Amino acid sequence: MNINRVQDLFQLQTELVDMKVDMAVNKAIDRVLAGFAHLEKRFTSVEHRLIAVETKLGMVNETEKEIRAKVYDTEKQFRNNIIDYTFRAGWLLLGIVLTYVLYQFHALIK
Repeated sequence: MNINRVQDLFQLQTELVDMKVDMAVNKAIDRVLAGFAHLEKRFTSVEHRLIAVETKLGMVNETEKEIRAKVYDTEKQFRNNIIDYTFRAGWLLLGIVLTYVLYQFHALIK
């Protein structure tokens, strides 16, 4: 009968050790899962920040394109105005020269 008690105690002790090991492993697994959940939240936060940065960079890029387009349009308008004013000045100068020539010709005729 002592042998049965020893075997029962040994069996009970083995089961207790197994339960303690299971509990320790489960706690370790729970901590690892909690760590993964925390990392997932941090990665989600980083992902949102990255999306915000990408959006802002896209807006800056679009703004830069708009500025370049406006500068190009302004330069083009400036060149066109210079050409237009030069053309008008040429006609004005031609008109003055023709008026002078006609005045001189008219003076010769009288």
